[in-house]
Amino acid sequence: MSNIARLLKETIERAAKRQARAETHVLRKASVHHRKIIVELSLRVKDLEREVAQLQKASSTHIGCWPA
Repeated sequence: MSNIARLLKETIERAAKRQARAETHVLRKASVHHRKIIVELSLRVKDLEREVAQLQKASSTHIGCWPA
């Protein structure tokens, strides 16, 4: 009788692990997607900050160039 109980317990454990893996797979996939988006946005922010710095530098060198 204990053999049947052990077998049933093992079967339930396998099914539970399978279900948990299936559920966490979706979360893991979404997490990877979000991390990729974060990296892309971070790179875009750096590019924009660099561009702003260049424009500020260029505009500061041209302040006195306009005729009054």
